[in-house]
Amino acid sequence: MKSYRQVLQSRVPEGQRTSARTLAQSHGLHGAGLGATLSALIRILEGVPSGRGGGQPPGGGGQPSTLLFLSASLEFTSGQQARILRIGGSGFEPGEKVELRFTTKVGDAQATTDTTQTHPNGEPIIAGSLGQIGFKKDVLCVAGTTTKFKAQAKGLSSSRQSIEAGAEC
Repeated sequence: MKSYRQVLQSRVPEGQRTSARTLAQSHGLHGAGLGATLSALIRILEGVPSGRGGGQPPGGGGQPSTLLFLSASLEFTSGQQARILRIGGSGFEPGEKVELRFTTKVGDAQATTDTTQTHPNGEPIIAGSLGQIGFKKDVLCVAGTTTKFKAQAKGLSSSRQSIEAGAEC
């Protein structure tokens, strides 16, 4: 049986290899579970769209893909219920302003949705020179109740939209 590393290496030409960690971080996959990260990496390497967007295969000439990749993860903070929802994305046009739409559902209650084009500090969400975004938002997890967070991104100049990414606690 091949290891995950061997599978990933077999899909990338010798001169274009990089570490899986570097590739995962460059596509905003840090914080995702191992299985989800590896599946997303394989789809990125093969240039295959996934249920959460797509990515740019290595050696793609620097052109962003036509699909946007988005990931969501929760980080623990010092409080028992407080968490940080971290969103990572790639595939945007460099310098493109981005809008994020968040949906939160606590238990059986009605889901709430809000959108933003700015970070909590008021700065606009703008893709970097490699077409990537990073966003953090404080959220609460209610003890004894499942809370689901979903995020979707839209590039404002390209009008391209990602598939939803989610996390729950």
